[in-house]
Amino acid sequence: LGVLRGVSAARRAEPVAAQSAATAVLSQVDAVRNSIRVLEPPNPYSLGTSDAPLPITIANALPVTVKVRIEISSTSGLRVAPIETQQIPPLGRRQVSVNAQVTRAGQFTVDAVVSTPNGGVLGPPSHLKVRSTAYGTITGWLTAIAGGLLVLLAARRIWRRVREAEQPVARV
Repeated sequence: LGVLRGVSAARRAEPVAAQSAATAVLSQVDAVRNSIRVLEPPNPYSLGTSDAPLPITIANALPVTVKVRIEISSTSGLRVAPIETQQIPPLGRRQVSVNAQVTRAGQFTVDAVVSTPNGGVLGPPSHLKVRSTAYGTITGWLTAIAGGLLVLLAARRIWRRVREAEQPVARV
């Protein structure tokens, strides 16, 4: 309704005033939309296992409770399960644990967007950095093979020492 006031019959003679009234209302609407956002952590999230939960914090600077949906983009190394609609308390924060599956080790950047249950975008997209130290299948097999070789070579060395101890030493 505030935008419509700028195009009303009362403002037809003053197009500059109509434009400034519409701009003021649109900036207020943007301020309300940007009051709900996903907080970016100062350090990257660190995931130690392939199915560790990803903690996401949503902030609401409005004096009313808001229902929102969070959408997190998936990348080649990280898959995120869909997130249910969340209720954020007035002038508060809520931490949501998101089910994520890591397919490889490394660092990923994912975008998190807060939207209304109907799909209207709220706030700017947040860029979250995720660091994974989870071992993949190949790394697990290489570690197991290296451990087996270590045990085998240590047993061989012990066996040689025992065999050398059993042989008499020739004295000159």
